[in-house]
Amino acid sequence: MQVDELTSETTEVWALPEGGFEATLSSGPVRVRRDAGWVPMDLTLVKDPADGSVRTVADPYDVRLAGATSVGSHELAVFGTGEDRLSVVWDGALPEPVLQSNKATYVDARPGVDLVVEATGTGVETFLIVKSRAAVDQVREIVFPVTGKNAAAIERDQHGNMTIVDGSGRGVAEVPAPEMWDAALTPTNEPARVRAVDTQASALVQGRRTSQAEPGLELRLTPDVAWMTDAAASWPLVIDPVINALTNSYDIYAKEGETTHKGGNNDLHFGHASNGTARAFIRWDSTVLVGTSITSASLKLFNYYSGTCSPREWQVWTTGSIPNGVLWGNQPAWITNQSSSTETTGFSTSCGDGWVSVDATNFFRTAAAAGDTSADMGIKAASETDVTYWKQVRANHASYLDFAPVATVTYNSYPTVGTLSTSPATACVTGSARPVINTLTPQLSAVISDVDAGAVVKAEFEWWAVGGGAKIGSAITGTAAPGTTFSSTVPSGAFTEGGIYQWRTRGNDGSLDSNWSSFCEFQVMILPPPVPGCANGVDGDFNGDGVRDVLIADPQATVNGDANAGLVRIINGSDGATRAITQDDAEVVGDSEPDDRFGHALAIFDANKDGCADVAVGTPFEDSGSTVDTGEVQLLFGSPSGLNRSSSAPPMLYEQGANGVPGAKAASDNFGFSLTAGQTPAGQPFLVVGAPGEDVSGHADAGVVYYFRGSVKVAFDQSNGGGGTAETDDRFGYAVAATPYHLAASAPGEGKNANTQFAGQVNVYSHTLTSNLPTRTGTVDQDSSGISDAMEADDTFGKSIAMAPYWPAGDSILAVGVPGEDDSTANATDVGLVQQFKMSGTSLTELAAISQATANIADDNEAGDLFGEKVLLVNTNPGVAPTGQTLLIAVGAPGEDISGQVVDAGNIHVFAAGTATPASDTLVERAAGKLPSSSGPRELLGYGMGASQAELFVSSPYHNQGVWALPWSALAAGSAAPAQSWQPGAAGIPAGAVAFGTQVG
Repeated sequence: MQVDELTSETTEVWALPEGGFEATLSSGPVRVRRDAGWVPMDLTLVKDPADGSVRTVADPYDVRLAGATSVGSHELAVFGTGEDRLSVVWDGALPEPVLQSNKATYVDARPGVDLVVEATGTGVETFLIVKSRAAVDQVREIVFPVTGKNAAAIERDQHGNMTIVDGSGRGVAEVPAPEMWDAALTPTNEPARVRAVDTQASALVQGRRTSQAEPGLELRLTPDVAWMTDAAASWPLVIDPVINALTNSYDIYAKEGETTHKGGNNDLHFGHASNGTARAFIRWDSTVLVGTSITSASLKLFNYYSGTCSPREWQVWTTGSIPNGVLWGNQPAWITNQSSSTETTGFSTSCGDGWVSVDATNFFRTAAAAGDTSADMGIKAASETDVTYWKQVRANHASYLDFAPVATVTYNSYPTVGTLSTSPATACVTGSARPVINTLTPQLSAVISDVDAGAVVKAEFEWWAVGGGAKIGSAITGTAAPGTTFSSTVPSGAFTEGGIYQWRTRGNDGSLDSNWSSFCEFQVMILPPPVPGCANGVDGDFNGDGVRDVLIADPQATVNGDANAGLVRIINGSDGATRAITQDDAEVVGDSEPDDRFGHALAIFDANKDGCADVAVGTPFEDSGSTVDTGEVQLLFGSPSGLNRSSSAPPMLYEQGANGVPGAKAASDNFGFSLTAGQTPAGQPFLVVGAPGEDVSGHADAGVVYYFRGSVKVAFDQSNGGGGTAETDDRFGYAVAATPYHLAASAPGEGKNANTQFAGQVNVYSHTLTSNLPTRTGTVDQDSSGISDAMEADDTFGKSIAMAPYWPAGDSILAVGVPGEDDSTANATDVGLVQQFKMSGTSLTELAAISQATANIADDNEAGDLFGEKVLLVNTNPGVAPTGQTLLIAVGAPGEDISGQVVDAGNIHVFAAGTATPASDTLVERAAGKLPSSSGPRELLGYGMGASQAELFVSSPYHNQGVWALPWSALAAGSAAPAQSWQPGAAGIPAGAVAFGTQVG
């Protein structure tokens, strides 16, 4: 079956039934593209009835010749392709040409001189036939203007052979040094008297241009009149200028003593004759053979003359690159003798004209292995001193297309390696641009193809350490059809954290291996890659300058016209400089959109352990296409250039079902609603993400928690993570908190029955994995044994939670806000409560239950205070047993009314944690010596808080907006005077904030 897509002017390919291919190569064009197919080259000249011109039937260079013309300059011949198309001009009237096959004869174009133009398949050959001595004066000087877009200049060698070049010096066509001869012939039917014609080339005289827009050249021929009029001359004489387009396929011969290029001749010579030694050259278009395994090949030449009928050896060589014009003195290097044959014919009737052949397997195998799209072949006789070794064979010429040199090559295509990819998805690069992947067991993938009919292929993968002397491991896949993407996963234990590795692949079709692909490199970093220059960073220091910075979120900010899109503002601790980070920033993944609420949750930690703080930003109302409120988390990295300003540490996007994150996006999952982060005692950074709106097994809003630590990326709910059953409206993950030893997740919607809906529950886990999930160490609700109070509807136990390291090392303290707790004694609803627990081993015990009715706690239980709406814990010195000065809790009561008149002004209580009877309570509120200005209605002070090891951050998001930093040491001593403050409209912070500081860190 013919492979149409591989057909060209010089090549035909057939797929063989037994597999592999057979290609037939010609030494020059033998077919022409017509519409959607190919037709044999047919240089027969026919008259075009449309304009009277003459054209070839099917010619790759679309030769057009003049019809009858009047006096003046006319296009005699036009040929070539694209901008390399050339026009040869004739001055003077022309008669109607006589057409015979590929020749047009203009009888007596000049008195006593016939003009013959022959289409050669590579251009045109022009003959001026001087029929008598009386006509010599008509050809004392002949001028042929040549025009064309790329006919910019002409280069000439010392022998008068010329090349027409374009403006860049690229060859467009060749003009062998013109010759003339008379009618006398040698015994081999070659001209006996030959003379070079003096030819000069120059820029075209303006008046001779046929198209003023095109550049042009002028060939001026001055034949030797004395030679032409010599008494020995036999008439007629022939003057023969030739112009050939340059092609990838080409044949020519070179002979001692001859200085005219023989390209375009109708024959090839090799061996020794009485007048010199000749060698032949063929430049094959071997494009289809590149990257193949040559099975066999043969070359056939039509041998029409030899020096004997006896076998005489002739040889096929691989040569250096064959120039467009070859003379004896500029032959390419003869590199390797590839094969020989003694087949000989064409000497006499005993061995008439016929085909001779030679094995060309090694020749084409060498070219294919070298990737040569042009295979350069030299042919010469084994003896270049014995005239019986002389041979003449047909060239690729219009007159002898059926007898042109032909090579038949059978081959098997090597498999090829296509697209390379690594999962997690990375680009295939090497060097400093190598990507970082966050798994120790990446999947390596490659497309393996093979064009052979019926082939099946497989892939072999190898993985190495960059710079290593041996591969670490390898794998061979099963077989499949060509075009399949094959994959192999690097086994566990092969790679280590921080290592830099490379991999490659090759295909196999059962008999042939492809070349190995290039290497793809990557660095394995389960942690995100560290950023250089951060070594001097401190806690909360995003640029590594040694001074803590501050983040203030406004998740309801309008960004570029998008309401509630959200932003996070960074305040430089060194100089107070400020800038906003939004999803419209080029460095942030995605775009700001209405109601995204970028910054709804923040978690600050050193995710890549480089010394610069990093921040996870929750956007729980981000839509995914038409699926609303799926949510996402972006991890932004600190660097000396600033937060999220390092090209070496682009942000990481966490979203369900991507980049190793389990699960799938669904409407109203609210992934990223809550966040907490830190490092384990082993120094492993971790991130916990709550998705309280996620459905579980058909239970709406049951909630799911996601846990990320190194290569661990898991999700769990109350059913598979322990601590209960996933149920509708549990909202597990509404709040999360963690220490180096434990993490906690609340389900404020948990209820035991219909009467206790939204009573609430909190589960505690260790960082140790059991069945690849964090190990549950405790569960607590208000009905748990030994716990104060009881579960009641709408208590929302766990609406806010906080944790801190406790004592001894390895224990944690958990604070649980219960803002919906009622006080039956005071007959007041939603007064609020905060309960504290110690998590030690698998024991979760209550330490304290504090309300505003507790001794030494300021204020009283009042309806709607919402004491515990927000809780924070800090242990400023976790390396020793805590005291009332080092282990503190801050409790927000945003519903607190001031003097019974300012509704929901709010305040914050700070007191010693871990004790049921705090000695004192420092009240943070609007008052002299405390927060400036006066309280406003629905200010909700205590709704927005944040903390560092050194400071409590308090915000007033909605009224008299501001954020204040209060040192924990001062609060422990009873002072609520702020040390720093930030307000919209001041110190470089723009006015117009909406919910300024609902998250601070």
